[in-house]
Order: sequence, then C-alpha cells, then structure tokens
Amino acid sequence: MTRSRVLRVLVLAPLLVAVAAIVFAFTATNTVRPSHAGVATTSVGHVEAEVDIQPETINTDDKEPALVRVFITLEDGYSAPKIDPGSVRLCYLAKCVDNNGHSHLVPGEDTLQVDFDRAVVATLFPAGTPTCSGGDKKAQVTLKVTGSLTGPPLAVFQGTHALCLSKD
Repeated sequence: MTRSRVLRVLVLAPLLVAVAAIVFAFTATNTVRPSHAGVATTSVGHVEAEVDIQPETINTDDKEPALVRVFITLEDGYSAPKIDPGSVRLCYLAKCVDNNGHSHLVPGEDTLQVDFDRAVVATLFPAGTPTCSGGDKKAQVTLKVTGSLTGPPLAVFQGTHALCLSKD
C-alpha cells in the first residue's frame, strides 16, 4: 500500500465511523413500530397523565375486589378519547401487565377508565414488597401507568399513583 493510500484510510475510517453512528442514532430515534392494531405508528411526544387507581389498597391474597380500576386524565391539550385503550399498561419497578380489555370514557369527564384483573396486578409485586399494615402509609408502592395516543399528534403518556398493599 502506498503512503497516500494509508493516509486516506487513516483519514476516511474515523469519518465513516462517525457517519455510521449518526445514521444509527437517527434511525433508532425514528423507528416505526407496529401498534396493537397492526398499523405503523411512531411516538413524537411525551404527555403527562393524572392517574387515579381504585381501590386505594390492594389485597394481594384476596379475591375481592376482582378489578383494579385506573382512571386516566391527560394534560391540557390532549383528550382521553385519543388514548389507545389496548396500549395501557400498569407497571411496578421493571415489570408491567396489560389491562383486561375493558375500558370506557367516564361520562361527563375527560377521563378514561381502564380495568385490570386484580389477580394479574398482584403478580407485579415480588415477595417482600412492603405492605401498609395498620394504615401505615409510609409503605406505599408507586405504580406507573403508560400508554399511547392515537393522534394526531402521536404521543405516549405516563403517570404515577401511590397506593397500599395488604395481605390476609
């Protein structure tokens, strides 16, 4: 290899690596993902949601109540009918569960109610998760609710809610 070729390789190699890194970064942030309905969507914004979870205390050993209800109200400029109900998930730490497919708009409010099976929600909490014994609210756990909007504009949302766990 001649000296000029070696110099070209030494100059061009870092440039090619930099271009590849830029292309990869652009592609990774603009990836089109399939939605639950099989229609391609891409997230372009993040929306904060006010989340209320009922009941305020979930008994992880009991069968009642059978449902955990999540009420979602989005920040100003976004409306609850734009929420894709099938995308709504309930998370604790790094584990999430899907809803049971039942949802509806709360009459007279800009709020979506999404139902989760209590037994499925109970699987979020590993052994040793603190409980609120004797009404001690210091042991509350914080759950995160996530989902996506159908758009426009396309966006994802999240909100949190703290509640108590109890055991029989």
